[in-house]
Amino acid sequence: MIAKSFIDEHRLSNRKACALVGMSRSQFNYTSRKKEDSNIVRSIIEIKERYPSYGVPRVLATLRRRGFVINAKKVYRIMKTLRLQVPKKRKAKSKFRSVRSNVPVTSQVGDVWSMDFIFDRLKNGSSFRCLTIVDNLSREVPGIFVSKSMSGFLPIDFLDLLRRKTNLPKHIILDNVLTNNARCNFEQRSPCRS
Repeated sequence: MIAKSFIDEHRLSNRKACALVGMSRSQFNYTSRKKEDSNIVRSIIEIKERYPSYGVPRVLATLRRRGFVINAKKVYRIMKTLRLQVPKKRKAKSKFRSVRSNVPVTSQVGDVWSMDFIFDRLKNGSSFRCLTIVDNLSREVPGIFVSKSMSGFLPIDFLDLLRRKTNLPKHIILDNVLTNNARCNFEQRSPCRS
């Protein structure tokens, strides 16, 4: 401390040395009263060795069961100084990321279509749904089915309507639009491979 050196070397009083440094005398005379009980520290280390995944709340509960009178702040401070904290959990990466390695490459317009549902709301708050079908090469939209309610709606019926107007593609890429049964029914009714 600088104030201490002024007192020792220049034989100044505490008051003058603290005034020169810009420190209050209470701060200069402060001595910490924190007593780290070695039994508590030893018990915390023992608990963490036995249960490394325990955080402050569980360590505190275990200490209190053993008869120690201690608060959570002290347990936290001791665990932090000893670096016994449990690391924060990272967000788990999504398990459902699909790798599209078998996406067909398109060379002609109308070879590959993609189907997906889109949900939105009108200005008055009522929701509506759209089944969109997009050509992957030209980005043209062969058809959109829009409805406020799609209960009882089967995308297969909409594809049957499109079949009457245009030729169906060789491949259709789906994003959870059709269930397996409906997809099988469609494959039986259509020459298109989805």
